[in-house]
Amino acid sequence: MPWIDKEKCAGCGICLDICPAGAIQMHEQVAAIDDNMCVRCGKCHDVCPVEAVRHDGERLPMMLRDNRDYVIRLLGYCDGEDEREKLLERLTRHFRLQQKTAQITIDWIASEKNALAETAL
Repeated sequence: MPWIDKEKCAGCGICLDICPAGAIQMHEQVAAIDDNMCVRCGKCHDVCPVEAVRHDGERLPMMLRDNRDYVIRLLGYCDGEDEREKLLERLTRHFRLQQKTAQITIDWIASEKNALAETAL
């Protein structure tokens, strides 16, 4: 999923014009991609003159930081070691479910890749 590095975005709007799904809007002179509308074509990435449109893999450090901050924030609501331990167990199940869901989806895409590619035609 592409995303915009807000510090790099020059606000030129080139990506808005190239987006076939209309998934990019300007907010305070900075482009923003609506993840629900984005069709992951990569055209915005290809045309950005300042390389503000980035790839998912580059977001990994931020996503990890956000997850860690989330866990630490929730731990702040716990009273005592027992509550913290139970919360950590629930959070582990939560993230394992996300992991399992992602893996099942990846497996499904791999097994249906040819049929899915033909559907788009």
